[in-house]
Amino acid sequence: MHEAFPAVYQATQRAIITVGRRQFTCDGFLTASPAEGWHLALVSMLGLVTDVRVRNDGATEVLKVTPLFRQDWARDYVARELRWLFTPPPELEPVGRLADGRLVLFGWERPKVVGLTEPWYLCTCNADGTRWEELEVWHAGSRLFHAKVTGYRSFPGWPRAVPSEFEVDAGTHQLQIRTVALAAGALPPEEAR
Repeated sequence: MHEAFPAVYQATQRAIITVGRRQFTCDGFLTASPAEGWHLALVSMLGLVTDVRVRNDGATEVLKVTPLFRQDWARDYVARELRWLFTPPPELEPVGRLADGRLVLFGWERPKVVGLTEPWYLCTCNADGTRWEELEVWHAGSRLFHAKVTGYRSFPGWPRAVPSEFEVDAGTHQLQIRTVALAAGALPPEEAR
């Protein structure tokens, strides 16, 4: 999972968010770089929805709040899910195999606050461990998040296919995410900010 994506890239994504019986469609513009972390701007037909960043140390920032999306939603859902799907996970250790041969990996996210129990990750990969297939994040015995990688795709500038389609169940909402464009490599300085 650590090398599922290039270290530096820009991606355009389409997302369908389902909350209850309501669906919302938006585009995500994701920029990743070692210096700046992971920056995601969500845009709907009405304009910018929210703008968040996950820094390299795992800290999250809400850069822009709009009337379309509350700050706590941007922090508690958008930034959190950006971190879980697109940033390198904590150190994961093999803990066994499923009946179909898929590799199971497990790891704890390091606490940011003393005394706070952070989530643990359960990840499955294909039998040889080269492709990430699912991620579950648990906390205090409850599953917070389940993501299934439903598609891989190759993009110019990166030698292998990357996870490009996801189905997510986050309890309060569901997501379908599809990467429609990805450009690997150095970012112009003005675009890396």
